[in-house]
Amino acid sequence: MKRYTRMDACLWRFVFALTICAVFLAGCQEIPGFTTPAPTPAAVKSEPKRTLVLSEDKAMLVVQEYLLSKAVTAKAKTYLSEFYSSGLEWSARSELLKDGTRTWNVMLEAKDAKDDSINLHWKQAGWVVFDDGRVLPSPQYNANALRIETDLQELSGGK
Repeated sequence: MKRYTRMDACLWRFVFALTICAVFLAGCQEIPGFTTPAPTPAAVKSEPKRTLVLSEDKAMLVVQEYLLSKAVTAKAKTYLSEFYSSGLEWSARSELLKDGTRTWNVMLEAKDAKDDSINLHWKQAGWVVFDDGRVLPSPQYNANALRIETDLQELSGGK
């Protein structure tokens, strides 16, 4: 017959204490007094849904979605439809920054620059798309991307 030593008894007491703590902590979720209140809707920050950008096509689509989100009124959407149908060429180029962040430079160029029906700032514009889906107008091409966004804002009734 095996005899239990003090060390064995101490080990069994420790295991028993851990089991009791685990049962108590697991059971606290069911006890009404121990539940934490749910956060109020005002306290919860709703972050915009971000899209992971891994290809040229996705970068161009993210910019187009971004512009569409800026067009709120019918006039702004008409402006955007004329902008999209004006025969512009979209391209994207990936760039790795020094801090390891990957960005996409989405450029827009009108190959038929002689056409006077195209708005002047539509002929060249650029946006920077981060790999998490954030979009910023590029300062390249005389900041024409910002001018396009300003047109959309004015047509949407923004100030």
